[in-house]
Amino acid sequence: MLDESNVFIKKFIFALSGALGLLSQRISKHHQRVTHICLNLANKVKLKHTDKTTLFYSALLHDIGAFSSQDKLDIMNFEYINYQPHCEAGFQLLNKVEILREAATIVRYHHDNWDGVNNSGLNKDAIPLLSQIIHLADRIEVLINDQEEILAQNKRITKRIVSLSSIWFNPILVETFQKIASRKIFWVGLMPEFVDTIVNEFAPEDERKITIETMIEIAHVFAQVVDYKSHHSRTHCSRVTEIALKLGRGLGLSKSKLQKLWISALLHDLGKLSIPDEILDKPASLTYNEYNIIKMHPYFTYRILIAIPGFDEVAQWAFFHHEQINGGGYPLGVDADNIPLGARIITVADQFSALTEDRPYRHKLSSDEAIKIMEENARWQMIDKKILDILKQIITNKK
Repeated sequence: MLDESNVFIKKFIFALSGALGLLSQRISKHHQRVTHICLNLANKVKLKHTDKTTLFYSALLHDIGAFSSQDKLDIMNFEYINYQPHCEAGFQLLNKVEILREAATIVRYHHDNWDGVNNSGLNKDAIPLLSQIIHLADRIEVLINDQEEILAQNKRITKRIVSLSSIWFNPILVETFQKIASRKIFWVGLMPEFVDTIVNEFAPEDERKITIETMIEIAHVFAQVVDYKSHHSRTHCSRVTEIALKLGRGLGLSKSKLQKLWISALLHDLGKLSIPDEILDKPASLTYNEYNIIKMHPYFTYRILIAIPGFDEVAQWAFFHHEQINGGGYPLGVDADNIPLGARIITVADQFSALTEDRPYRHKLSSDEAIKIMEENARWQMIDKKILDILKQIITNKK
């Protein structure tokens, strides 16, 4: 059951932050490793618990404003300098959620150089300390080469960081890092095999439960991250959600079920963050391999959502939103007996929204044109005819 009694803010944010690294193996653990480094620095400089908690969430979400595949890859370049757009975008997104507003400010300044001309106008101690810590941790992480034995990288990385002490980085934090770097256990903890477990183990205690309203607010933020990935789908998740909720009310779903539907619809395409932009925006037909990549995105969504306690049903509805009544959908090819109502609702909402939006390979269709296609799909038992009939009523009432 999904309610405020069994979902902790810490587990919710940690799970969703995993979506930010889906694009490639190189960035898959970036946020977690940055968080690991931040927590080590925080312990050494003796941050108070509230600041350490803010640092934890800020580090997990620091690159949430990097939307495109190229943005994500660019900021993994140690020498890259055009950081301001993704820092500002991250601030604007997180600032919409009251519980994340302190983190939003930290994210805004997390690439400000210690002794530099920053867009913010800040430098040295005017830069928030937590932003300084993330800046240092972030640049340490991008220097890690996963093709090289981790302990062998200590001297190379430390030398590079020290060379920028008092220029890019607070010299006191650099000295602190040198002490941390002398411990082998620190580097072992950055290995992809261990970093999730270690971050969870050493994260600051936060026993706050998250309300349904806050879950929805945060889900809206991640839905925007998905939608902003491609200029062809800037409102897709929000439109799917709006339609799905109308369908759910038309079917008489309870308040609890509607809340689950709200979150599941917002996050149904979270796994699309794993798809390269050149595939999502391809104006021609997809190759066999490219289509297989597309067909994996519901599974990525499921793996992220199922990690959140109480999200079993939410995760399943999102997972099955490309399945078909006749068993011909993806990724599992399950049939009608195994597709829950919530998933069927999202399927209809998703299909209508997609058909009435511009796509790289076609212009958007009118509502009537979309319904005609969907009626044919219902005849072939690709979608639920009962739900389509409710959609037609909703559209007719708007005319």
